[in-house]
Amino acid sequence: WSFPSHRTPGNVNVHRRIHMGLVCCRTEGIHSTHAKSHLDDNFGQGTGDALQHISELLGRVAESVPGGKSVSHPFLVNLGMILKQVEQERRYKQPITSQFKFLDMQVMRKAARYAKFASAAYLDGRKSIAQYIGGIATDDIKYSQSSGSCPAFFVACDPATNEIVLCIEGKATAADALYEVVGSKESFLGGRAHAGILEKAKCLFDAAKDQVVKLLQESPRKSVAIVGHGIGAATAVLAMILLSHDGSPLSKLMAAAKVKCYAFAPPPIFEPLWALPPWVHASTYSFVNGMDCVPRICLGTVSKLFLAIKQVDSLPLSALQRLAFLQGDDELEYQLPDYVEVPQELQSSLGSLFGIGMIILFYRNEEGRLQSDTITPAMIDRILLHPCMVRDHLMTAYEESTIEACAQLRSKGFCC
Repeated sequence: WSFPSHRTPGNVNVHRRIHMGLVCCRTEGIHSTHAKSHLDDNFGQGTGDALQHISELLGRVAESVPGGKSVSHPFLVNLGMILKQVEQERRYKQPITSQFKFLDMQVMRKAARYAKFASAAYLDGRKSIAQYIGGIATDDIKYSQSSGSCPAFFVACDPATNEIVLCIEGKATAADALYEVVGSKESFLGGRAHAGILEKAKCLFDAAKDQVVKLLQESPRKSVAIVGHGIGAATAVLAMILLSHDGSPLSKLMAAAKVKCYAFAPPPIFEPLWALPPWVHASTYSFVNGMDCVPRICLGTVSKLFLAIKQVDSLPLSALQRLAFLQGDDELEYQLPDYVEVPQELQSSLGSLFGIGMIILFYRNEEGRLQSDTITPAMIDRILLHPCMVRDHLMTAYEESTIEACAQLRSKGFCC
């Protein structure tokens, strides 16, 4: 890009705005640092990292879309423009939902308990894990593994639920999770699964199955809960399938409905959903908190966002005008799309994966009251560019939502 180098008293502010805007357009070196800082200051900590990673994902999609390399302006600028207009318009006052309330107190109570486990998976040492969870002794953490190529995990006997818990560590932040959410697909159970996460699940299966089976032999009446957050949640879902399908160690337990998966913020991992056995969906609870971007990101949804970016990129706006919009308070005369459906001819290469099981959405209504709805996978088949898309992914936010949802159900007379 080139801009006039001379300055006059009338254009000093323009140069200042150009400079501030330019730092939002670079994704390398010092410019990237300033860009991320600007986004974090305006939209919340971690937003800069997350949008930079989304920009990198958009670059990968561009390689597969006809004319995709013809984008003229940096992805980060176009993303920033969309995010700003979405916030100005309050385009998404709440996530896309069904309004069908989730009222199962027993499931919600366990979700609140296992949310503590998912948070504790990011800690080191059995003592720290037990102290964070509460109501569990260090000796109840029966096994932990945090080295090697497999995901870190621990196995515990939880006295509060009287279940054996296999808990898998994920990526604590949305920005870190975005490195792994988009990947190739691999044939699995008559459909296609996220290849990278399936590989993690297979590794976990080999590493954890003997520990779980040993505890079941010692306590044959116990049930099993498999738990995770983000990438760890998606790994938990696929690991449950590997552990529980016909001929696997937990198949008989699954037939008795004594294996469940509590997945917090799992990214989409499978298609088509009808190919999965019914017991997979019946045994899986997938939780989505507000505008969390991770459960909404896969190759298909990034492709929808890329097609929207192409439209924004083609608008008759100069680089200076785009940067001025990003830095100023004015509204734009153009309506900026935040998604465009993928054409049918590109579905085979750029189609979506989907979330598995019963999907439970937490969000706040216009009065600020927490809602817990069941939703369909199609309702999260779109990235919602929103100021809360990063912080809603934090596991502590899921803890808070499950605890508040339990309290609400209890106040309405529901019991476990």
